[in-house]
Amino acid sequence: MFETGFIIGLLALLTWLVVRALRQIRQTKPEFLVPAYLATIALKLLLSLAMLVVVLAHNPEKARINALVFLVGYVLATTVEVAVLWRKS
Repeated sequence: MFETGFIIGLLALLTWLVVRALRQIRQTKPEFLVPAYLATIALKLLLSLAMLVVVLAHNPEKARINALVFLVGYVLATTVEVAVLWRKS
């Protein structure tokens, strides 16, 4: 149960940080939005990979369920991220 909360919490934190940074870039320097978005995707994937390795090493018996929770959480977090960025503000 700890792993599920950790995965979801970290994905939520990463998504919040990415959205906050990208919204600021969109308002101040919109010409850098696409490169910044691509950079944040790469960074988010690397940080997520590190987090997933730690979680899977911590509890290998629940590797499948933790990987599934991660995948579902990542898709949901990315969907929220794109939806928030897509809105006009």
